[in-house]
Amino acid sequence: MLLSIGVGVVAGLGAILFDRLLGWTLHTVLQAFTGYAEPQAGSSAASLFTLAPVRSLWFFVIPALGGLVSGVIVYLVAPEAEGHGTDAMIDAFHHRGGKIRKRVPFVKIIASVLTIGTGGSAGKEGPIAQIGSGFGSAFASLLKLKARERRLLVLAGAAGGIGGFFAGVARTPVSSVIMACEMSASYTLLVPLMLVSSTSYLLLRNTSLYEKQQISRIASPAHLTEFARGMLEKIRVHEAVREQPVTRIPEEMPFADLVRMVTRSGESHFPVVDRDGRMTGIVSINDIRAVLFEETIDRLIVARDVATPNVVRVHWNETLQQALDKMAAINVDELPVAREEKPDEIVAMVSKRDIVDYYYGRSIS
Repeated sequence: MLLSIGVGVVAGLGAILFDRLLGWTLHTVLQAFTGYAEPQAGSSAASLFTLAPVRSLWFFVIPALGGLVSGVIVYLVAPEAEGHGTDAMIDAFHHRGGKIRKRVPFVKIIASVLTIGTGGSAGKEGPIAQIGSGFGSAFASLLKLKARERRLLVLAGAAGGIGGFFAGVARTPVSSVIMACEMSASYTLLVPLMLVSSTSYLLLRNTSLYEKQQISRIASPAHLTEFARGMLEKIRVHEAVREQPVTRIPEEMPFADLVRMVTRSGESHFPVVDRDGRMTGIVSINDIRAVLFEETIDRLIVARDVATPNVVRVHWNETLQQALDKMAAINVDELPVAREEKPDEIVAMVSKRDIVDYYYGRSIS
C-alpha cells in the first residue's frame, strides 16, 4: 500500500508539472505569436468574440506546427504515446502485463504540451492517465517487481495522476477517486487512492484548475438574476457609471476602416453617429463578424450598413434594475447611456460587469 501511495503521489506531481508546462506554453506561444490574450475573469460574453489582431494568420500556423512537431516526436521516439492516453494505459494494464517504456511518460508530457499548448483541441485526463501509469511501470521496473505488482503500480500511477490531480485543483476529492477507479476498471486501489486524493487536496488548496472562476456568485455575471431586486431598484445608473470617452463611429466610415478601428480598440460596442453627432445606430463585434469574410465587402458598405438601428439605450436616471431588464430583453451585455434631455448623445456605456462591480463593492462596504 505504501508503495502504491508513493507512486500515486509521484504521478500526481507529474500531472501538476504537465499542467504548469501546458499553461506556460499556452500563454507564451499563443500570446507571443498572435497577440491574443485570454479574457480575464469576469469579462463580458462579448469579449469572447473580439476580433483577432492583425497577426491572426498565426492562429492557423501555430496549431499546425505544434501538431506536426508533436507527431514527429511521438513517431520517432515513442509511438505508443500517440492518441488519447487512457486507451494505451488500459491496454498496457490488461494485455502487456503493465509494461510501459520509461520514455513514454516524458514523451507524452512533451507531445501533449505541444499539441494543447499551441491551440490544439484535446483534454488533460488522457495524457495524465498515461503519464501516471508510465511512472508506475518505471517504478516496478526499477524495483524488479513481478507482473502482478507491476500492474498494480500502473493502476496506482494512473489513478494517482487522475485522482490526485483533479482532487487538488478541481476541489473534488470524492468524485476524483470514483472517476479514477472507473477509468481504470478496478477498485483494487480504492483505499490508497483515497489517501492520495486527500493529500493532494490538502497540498493544492491554493491551486485551481478553473483560473477564471469568480470569487463569489455575486461577482459572476451568470448569477445576475439572483441579485436582490430591491437594492438594484434603488440605485441609479449615474451612480454606477461615470461620463467617459466613447469611441464613436461616423456612419459613412468604410467597412475596412471600421474593422481596423474595432480591432485596435478594447471596446465591444460602438455607437454610430451622423454628421451632427447624433446616434443613428450601434455596431457590435458580432455585427462585424457576420459580414467580415464576405469578399469585396469592404469596398461596398459603410458603418451605417452593418449598424443596428433603433438603439435601445439606458437613461442617466434609470435604475440599475431597469438597465439589466433592457439588456436581458435583447440579450446583450452592454448598452449606451444617454441623458433624458439629450437621448441621441451618448455619454457612457454601461455593462453587466459595471453593475456587478458596483453592486459587489456596495454590498461589502
